[in-house]
Amino acid sequence: MLVKTEDIIAEARDWIGTPYQHQASLKGIGCDCIGLVRGIFRELYGYEVAENINYSSDWGDSNRNEDIIAAGFKYMTSVPLNEMAPGDMVAVRWAKGRVAKHVMILTEEGKAAHSYNNSPTTEIHLSDWWKRRIVYAFRFPREVN
Repeated sequence: MLVKTEDIIAEARDWIGTPYQHQASLKGIGCDCIGLVRGIFRELYGYEVAENINYSSDWGDSNRNEDIIAAGFKYMTSVPLNEMAPGDMVAVRWAKGRVAKHVMILTEEGKAAHSYNNSPTTEIHLSDWWKRRIVYAFRFPREVN
């Protein structure tokens, strides 16, 4: 079975309004940014990613542990930033020297869905502030294994 870009975007948007809950992944109940991605995998691919990425909610944490990026490389395909497109997951680094601790799903040109620190899952305009902090882009698999 093929997973289309439209399926990924529709599933991400279906999570809009889900309350923020650190390290949760239940649509309509609670999730964080990683939980949103885990939920998309569960719904579209029929499995849960093996890693339970245990990360601090402290955005200033700089332990050099890039678990989010490692999981992206394991389950998705890395794409150059100039080729990122709707349906891709992007990783954000708040500041130089910090680990990438936030992810979003691109939903259309200049927009992304994400769950962010005490806010429900929402779709935002990607301002220049956000764009400058995107450090990796990953494409979801196109086939269900």
